[in-house]
Amino acid sequence: MAGIAIKISFILLVLAITIPCLEGRIGEFDDYLKAQADLAREIAFKSYVPNPENVTHEINLHVHL
Repeated sequence: MAGIAIKISFILLVLAITIPCLEGRIGEFDDYLKAQADLAREIAFKSYVPNPENVTHEINLHVHL
């Protein structure tokens, strides 16, 4: 009986925390945050290296220097 009450309390706690976060929608209206997200995405795409062996070789080169 106590186990069920704890599970229900936990579910209600999770819902009480999650629902206000979903309703905030701050990121949808903030142009500064959108610009920062776009810049971060652009930097991530430019810095992506498709061959992990090249990354390993470069790191080893710097370590041995």
